[in-house]
Amino acid sequence: MKRRTFLSASAVSLVGALKASAIPLNFLPLQHQWLTSYLEVIGATSVNRLLTTDQELDSQLQANAQSFYSLGYKAFGSTLYYTSKDKVALYPLALHSPSAGIIDLTVLFFRNDASTDYTWKYTHTFSGFELEAIAQAINQLPAQPEEQEAIAMFVPIYELPHQRKPYKFKTASGHIELIVKIEEGKNTMDFKLVRDNSLLVATRFTSRHSLCCNSLA
Repeated sequence: MKRRTFLSASAVSLVGALKASAIPLNFLPLQHQWLTSYLEVIGATSVNRLLTTDQELDSQLQANAQSFYSLGYKAFGSTLYYTSKDKVALYPLALHSPSAGIIDLTVLFFRNDASTDYTWKYTHTFSGFELEAIAQAINQLPAQPEEQEAIAMFVPIYELPHQRKPYKFKTASGHIELIVKIEEGKNTMDFKLVRDNSLLVATRFTSRHSLCCNSLA
């Protein structure tokens, strides 16, 4: 199995970096808050992507990010994140507007384990809506899950292309469904979280996401 190589001093959590810089989480833009909360709950660590030597992963990152680059997305800093004992890599991309700031944060997921023959393969993409929905869903759970439990509940696993379904992705312990309705002035999200065939959360959220039908006008 190929492992990442980087300077160990760079492997600090985003949450730790925020604490070190004394920036309260609620002072960040909303989508940055959702991303930070997600990274914290799954125990992600960060590394400067420019310091990695894993050419296979970098090739996958660039190939799968091209369609987003063409829409105006750019790398969200130079940071790459790892979780699940470095078997999962996350690559955030941001779409900015000169007047509105961050319009959307997208996170590309890649997995390197037995399910992908120990090569890096793309698994799923989160938009800001998924990040927001998961942040809200966690607040509805009786208790915040431990790191390994959160990884099993909220991190996508690899599915063959013909197995993938719209509005749904599988996790190690179940699946998540999200249907977003984007309307002028209001976005709603129908969200379901299933673990071990048990429905843990089923709710409709009113989204605070800035993306709407006229965001790019």
